[in-house]
Amino acid sequence: QHVKWGFFMGDLSTSPDGSRQHAHLGSFAAGDRLTIEEGLSVTNPVVTYSGHAVGNVSNGGSVYTSVGTYSDVFDFGTRSGSVTMDFDGRTWTGTSFGTSNLQAYTSDLTSEGGFTGNASGRFIAPLVDTGPGLSPAGVVGAFGLQNGSNAPGSAYRATGTFAVEQ
Repeated sequence: QHVKWGFFMGDLSTSPDGSRQHAHLGSFAAGDRLTIEEGLSVTNPVVTYSGHAVGNVSNGGSVYTSVGTYSDVFDFGTRSGSVTMDFDGRTWTGTSFGTSNLQAYTSDLTSEGGFTGNASGRFIAPLVDTGPGLSPAGVVGAFGLQNGSNAPGSAYRATGTFAVEQ
């Protein structure tokens, strides 16, 4: 209800020398940013957010798009949460953090086999009344995943977006 998804494609200028990169089926997730005043007025201590993740994967020479789920049980009292993302046949887990005024959201992610990643984004408005108090309607952002290998045929890289709501 508060999140919008979309896709784009095209060429992007990425450096001063004019070199370009092609984005094929790039994704975005958007929502109205939480204001500082709204972030400081959150009163619901624990909220469960759930939604989706979509991204582009380079896996051992294969390139494809994958989709999955993203969830976070976020404690606004401690400004931290517990993330689970099921993406591309792997379960990624980690801890999320929000700034004191909830203007930024970050998460570290790991999966078995030495895979690591991170996510960053924004809490989105409006504040919704969940019974025990007020909390942001959701979170939108981007993620990056990798296995740390640069060896041909074994490197894994994924980038994409996630969007979750209460």
